[in-house]
Amino acid sequence: MMNAVRKGRKHQVIDHLVVCSLIEGRSCEKFQILAEGVRDIDPGLADFYASLVESEGNHYAAYLIMARRIDETETDERLDFFLDLDSELIKAPNPLAMLH
Repeated sequence: MMNAVRKGRKHQVIDHLVVCSLIEGRSCEKFQILAEGVRDIDPGLADFYASLVESEGNHYAAYLIMARRIDETETDERLDFFLDLDSELIKAPNPLAMLH
């Protein structure tokens, strides 16, 4: 996704913030899945992962709030763009091992 970040002060900042928010959102999803997956095996570890869900969710929101304060319409358009790109990247075959 970072390859799709535009140049230019305003556009580059918005794009970086949007991409970072999506990365944090994915981390939030991963920690939620991990917390649920280990709950019966290691409740303490499950609680730790669950605590990270909130933290990552806060980061996700903070990045979007910062981007929207620069330009709300542009941020929402770029969020849609990067969500579509994310979907395409998930579907595309990749010879490298990827954690998404």
